[in-house]
Amino acid sequence: YAALSYVWGDWIYPKLDNSTITKYSSEGALAPKSVNLPQAIVDAMEVARRIGLKYLWVDALCIKQDDAGEKATQIAQMDKIYANAVVTIVAA
Repeated sequence: YAALSYVWGDWIYPKLDNSTITKYSSEGALAPKSVNLPQAIVDAMEVARRIGLKYLWVDALCIKQDDAGEKATQIAQMDKIYANAVVTIVAA
């Protein structure tokens, strides 16, 4: 997998939470034509695809944002998430 490092900024991001987990878990749900993603995520998806990676880790879409326990656990593991990625894409 590739991992994306980026700054959320003022963009209203699609986020993984209890109300979106089923929707975002279905095939094609995160295709740019299906959901309004910020350009940094769209570009990272394309980079991952072009280098032959099937998965892209994006914190807003891989960590349930309304589950404080999961969020804290995952944030504490982010060093491992980035370290174990084949590549980390940095949107600077």
